[in-house]
Amino acid sequence: MKRLANADKKVALIYFDNTHDESMPVGGSLNIEASLNNILKALANEGYNLGSLDIENLTPEILLELIKNQGRNLVNYTPED
Repeated sequence: MKRLANADKKVALIYFDNTHDESMPVGGSLNIEASLNNILKALANEGYNLGSLDIENLTPEILLELIKNQGRNLVNYTPED
């Protein structure tokens, strides 16, 4: 992988929510949206391809909405979810 350009590398960021609170993702008492926001901006600065993510305007608040709407594994899944 060290020979590949960063833009050509595939990276997965995995977060774990052990609170069972569907409104606030946290993992190990970490502020997930702020941490991921910093990581994503650092990856973008290093040339990683983040697809259509608007990194210039990304904030922890926007990232939290993305996580809540698109990045959750619901604990108590129901067909309405």
